[in-house]
Amino acid sequence: MLIYEGTEPSDRVIFLFPGRDGTCHFGYQDEKDKCGKSSSNSIDISFNLWVSYNFLARNAGRFMEKGHTVVLVDMPEDVKQRILSVPTSAKITGSAYRVGGDWDGDSVEEPDDVVSDISAIVSDLQNTYGITIRDLFLVGTSRGTLAVAYLSHKISGVKGIVLTATVSSDGGNYSSYCPSGASDFLGCTGLNSYAGRILMVHHRKDGCPVSKYRSARELFDNLSSPQKSFTTVSGGSEVSSNPCKARTYHGFWGRDREVVNLILNWIGGMEVPSNL
Repeated sequence: MLIYEGTEPSDRVIFLFPGRDGTCHFGYQDEKDKCGKSSSNSIDISFNLWVSYNFLARNAGRFMEKGHTVVLVDMPEDVKQRILSVPTSAKITGSAYRVGGDWDGDSVEEPDDVVSDISAIVSDLQNTYGITIRDLFLVGTSRGTLAVAYLSHKISGVKGIVLTATVSSDGGNYSSYCPSGASDFLGCTGLNSYAGRILMVHHRKDGCPVSKYRSARELFDNLSSPQKSFTTVSGGSEVSSNPCKARTYHGFWGRDREVVNLILNWIGGMEVPSNL
């Protein structure tokens, strides 16, 4: 989904990578049924489209503010259909965007397919829309952070990345979906190969087992980039009883405007507070 203000896209581009298995975070109204979406778990927007409650999906329009072009990413259609065809219990347990990934013993795609997919979108922005990309930022939340970290050093011209509610404590599961069989976030994504700007944003009360606050702090301490920042978020509320869902501390529920503004300020070159 391409979102921009005015008649032409800006040359400041933000890619948003939602979480979970990476599917069904937006679509046309006639896709709701196959995605299992209803008025209770999706938000109707303009142009006959809906978005999920995922932190990045529901705030995609806000990221457009201050003159940015926003690209909200979903799975390629062929992979999306394969994921939707299997039971929820068998869905991908790893990266939302194929940093490895396997279910029922049937590998979806090779890891570097995500690189060619996103590279193709970048090329399309340049060739179809005539955008000379001046600033390129990647923002991920939950399992989308795996994709962002992996792509940070694979896509040329990435000026900075933002990791929110980072999947930093997935325990023994990493080795099941990481291309190298690594057992931790850095080994899985190769993030320490990236020396650019990195912002981590994490809620102090994030209760999702794969994104524990302490693990996020440890990950931040182990980042080699000299241009790194960490902001701890407090406040908000939890509507869902599942701590990994979007309307919880994990999804910054109730702090949307403040967290998005903080990210946009950081993208704009401002220093950000250590606590929000």
